[in-house]
Amino acid sequence: MITPSRYPGIYIAPLSNEPTAAHTFKEQAEEALDHISAGPSGDKPLRKISTLASKKDRKVTLKEIEINNQCYTEAVLSRRQLDKYKPENFNENLQIASQLSRKGTFTKGEGSNAIIGWSPDKASIRLNQNGSPLHLGMDNDDKITTLAHELVHARHVLGGSSLEDGGDRYNPRAGSAKEELRAVGLDKYRYSLTKKPSENSIRAEHGLPLRMKYRPHQ
Repeated sequence: MITPSRYPGIYIAPLSNEPTAAHTFKEQAEEALDHISAGPSGDKPLRKISTLASKKDRKVTLKEIEINNQCYTEAVLSRRQLDKYKPENFNENLQIASQLSRKGTFTKGEGSNAIIGWSPDKASIRLNQNGSPLHLGMDNDDKITTLAHELVHARHVLGGSSLEDGGDRYNPRAGSAKEELRAVGLDKYRYSLTKKPSENSIRAEHGLPLRMKYRPHQ
């Protein structure tokens, strides 16, 4: 059952319809959003999502995932876009939404809704001493970095500025790799250069170690 969160434009979709389990997930999701919004860099994408929700009927659905699944963000058509583009199935829905969410050479795309797959069990992106990601997990000091990263992607999807092109996320020439660097806040996408919120700018607000690489430690 999908219910609105206390953040405009963000909805919560628990795995279970059992009331206690569903309520627990919603509480954990909203707690993470509260932590993210506590600093100006984290609050900015949430405010932008709220603005796009009111002006363009966009929304983000925060969907609980199974513990063995990976966190993700994907573009999906809004209700109005479903009526406009009439996809024949869900895969076509995703393909059209991906195109609409993508930034062109000179202009932004139309934008679309976004689904974030997330779990409190994978709330933290753990780093080694060199700032390379090791794995996702639970951490009392960090309950926000995974969701912060995905919210940056979602904000790009809603606004039609995503660079995601379905390519190799580790190939520097691929749009998908550039979108990941942008979400983390690395290289030319550093907050000091762009003033755009990123995983790292949100880490900094909470006194968490900065992520120095996108690629996981081998």
